[in-house]
Amino acid sequence: MGGKKFVDDHSDQDFMELAIRNIRDQLGIRGDPLDVRVSRAYNAIPQYNLGHSDARDEARRVLREQTPWVSIAGSAYDGVGLNDCIMSGYKAADKYLGNAYLAGEI
Repeated sequence: MGGKKFVDDHSDQDFMELAIRNIRDQLGIRGDPLDVRVSRAYNAIPQYNLGHSDARDEARRVLREQTPWVSIAGSAYDGVGLNDCIMSGYKAADKYLGNAYLAGEI
């Protein structure tokens, strides 16, 4: 359960009820928990806002048309994990090195 807005807009009781409901639904456990704790990880892995991919794609389209020598890459665009960041950099570099396959253009 996460996302900044989700974490900020819900009480500890909301989280407990949702977690217990999910455990019951997904694991079939029907008993009540002996102990429940809520821990809010405000500095956890970030999540993109709704519409992020459309905005990113539009930014890339505009850059391609107006400044084709400029590219955007990194965690702000293609994923926040280390592997995502590395691949984002590879794709940006490959665009200029002529590897259309790795750049995701074919």
